[in-house]
Amino acid sequence: MYSSFDPANAELFLAPYLTSERKEGFLKELKQFPPKRIYTTINDPDPLQGDGWVGCTVVRFEDGKRDQIKGVVVTNSCDVAGDNKRATPVNLSFAPILLLHKYHDLIEKGLGKQAADDHVREVREQKISSIFYLPDTGDLGGESIVLLDVVHTIPLSAFQKEERKARLFSLSDVGFWLFLFKLSFHFCRFHENVDRSPSQQQGAVG
Repeated sequence: MYSSFDPANAELFLAPYLTSERKEGFLKELKQFPPKRIYTTINDPDPLQGDGWVGCTVVRFEDGKRDQIKGVVVTNSCDVAGDNKRATPVNLSFAPILLLHKYHDLIEKGLGKQAADDHVREVREQKISSIFYLPDTGDLGGESIVLLDVVHTIPLSAFQKEERKARLFSLSDVGFWLFLFKLSFHFCRFHENVDRSPSQQQGAVG
């Protein structure tokens, strides 16, 4: 599926706390789509939604093997904040980061070079709903992607105890807005073309 992002409608989704001056600058950046300035530096010790981290533990379904990977936090920032007391143990969800050239090589084997080149171009333009494109930060090792359809979940306590974890990047306001847009479009689509209206044959519940 392809996202139908239209910068002309961006103002409808902007955070209400933005000042008029910041909102104007924000819209200007979005209209230069895809935006170039998607990273910033944040020193918050808690993992924030949209952060890239080293030291995310995944468990392979096939054999139960544990691996350490790079991942982007999907869980809302407030839900994993250290000062947010919860009645039950908190989990952290993240999506894996993959180098773009490895992804290209993988799909080229099935689609051929031209189709793979065309697909990767659309990835860079943020047109693939299940993939979030990441320009190289230097620490990523190259252009990368976030696989939004491969989400893993681990206990937050396990992540906090991981000695090898380190923040790779945080998203700027523009980058974070774009990430939420892609995340929302991937997981929540009101127009799914499925008729869910009650049928005459459906009996009463209870």
